[in-house]
Amino acid sequence: MKSKLCGFFLGLAFVIPAVCLARWNPAVQNIFFEELEKALPSQQPPPLASAGGTISVVSYPGLAWAVDNVKNSHRPLIISFNSVSSDCIRWNVNHVDDCPAQSTADVDIANHYAGTVDVVVFNVQLHPQVMNGPDVQALPSHIFIADYTDSQHYTAIKVWGLMDEQGLEQTIQQTFNIAP
Repeated sequence: MKSKLCGFFLGLAFVIPAVCLARWNPAVQNIFFEELEKALPSQQPPPLASAGGTISVVSYPGLAWAVDNVKNSHRPLIISFNSVSSDCIRWNVNHVDDCPAQSTADVDIANHYAGTVDVVVFNVQLHPQVMNGPDVQALPSHIFIADYTDSQHYTAIKVWGLMDEQGLEQTIQQTFNIAP
């Protein structure tokens, strides 16, 4: 009886983590890229603003353009989903405004990796429908796109929540294989 009970708990020790990990999916869904392809303009739209240095705030067509540009430039792209309103608190897991701190870290990383990695900011306040998708469910969020040929062939991950400069740098190194 004691060995059966021990075997049962040992089995649970392997099953429970596997079930929990199945819910954590860092992969960006195909629908994200398919929706952006539908919004792709024929020419590059101007950025909405400069967030400092080499980082731009883009519209939805600008985001589509930036993602599509990865096909031609083969330069990795980081999309920072952010907001300058109470949306950041409402969509934050801890219900705090992490968006200003995220903006500072994004600008520092964009300047540090200028010419190597493109960084754009997308203000979800201007396009709230993005929050209805499977890939952006918290603010701030990031999508790292290492390679993109079409909506079926890409290397991209998503990260939800505040990422300081060190966290961004580690993710860049792991995802893009680019050293600082």
